[in-house]
Amino acid sequence: MPAKRIIAILAIAAAMLIQGCSSSDAPKASVSQSDGRLTLTLPGDVTMEFIRIEPGTFLMGSPPSEKDRDDIEGPQHKVTLTRPFYMSATEVTQGQWTALIKSNPSKFQGDPALPVEQVTWELAQAFIEKMNQLGAGVYRLPTEAEWEYACRAGTSTRYFWGDDLYYTDMAPYAWYDTVSDWSTHPAGMKKPNAWGLYDMAGNVSEWCSDVYAPYPAEAQTGPTGPAEGGVHVRRGGSYYNFGWDCRCASRNVQSPPPGQLSILGLRLVREAE
Repeated sequence: MPAKRIIAILAIAAAMLIQGCSSSDAPKASVSQSDGRLTLTLPGDVTMEFIRIEPGTFLMGSPPSEKDRDDIEGPQHKVTLTRPFYMSATEVTQGQWTALIKSNPSKFQGDPALPVEQVTWELAQAFIEKMNQLGAGVYRLPTEAEWEYACRAGTSTRYFWGDDLYYTDMAPYAWYDTVSDWSTHPAGMKKPNAWGLYDMAGNVSEWCSDVYAPYPAEAQTGPTGPAEGGVHVRRGGSYYNFGWDCRCASRNVQSPPPGQLSILGLRLVREAE
């Protein structure tokens, strides 16, 4: 057999071997479902819990009478979500993050159950890309409307546990400035809302997919924010924020360049099939 033909055959065989290795070495994940909950098992047997959120209609934003509101929370307007989705029960933890991305950007480390933070917009997108390479569903950031709808869990008060006008009932539900000791805490230690979501108030602020824009006055169906722009929304307050920053309607914007903030992490949505 001519030498050139042998070399060509060997090259093809090597390419097939490399392709086969990369395929077998690709991260794998498995999914199980039960009673409205979805469990995703990441490489290393690290799990992520997702809660099914059914569609519905709610009033987004805050009325002018709400204590400690900011003007960007209005006008309050009706929003209808027409599709169910799954939202992660906790903020993404450092253990979940490092199961897919080996470097950990967080300031506060030492426990894999701590929420990952110092997450820039670019890092959040890189993590989501890794999640979507698992072949176990489609993952993304929540829209701002999805986030507030899930946070409220059927309520219309300042917080999902009530109006709490003087912040006397807040500590069992949220890590915020006066109870956090100025650091993050393991995800899921506080009481969840009525739909089983933890740390929707405090601990770390969470990216939403929306580019920031003022609210419209008219009713909206499945809003996703403007198509373009560099200023994104983050929600939920953090360990560093005052109690009023953790209200359901509270909005914060993150202007580019976002840098790495120890108050900023993420929570994921998995699209319902």
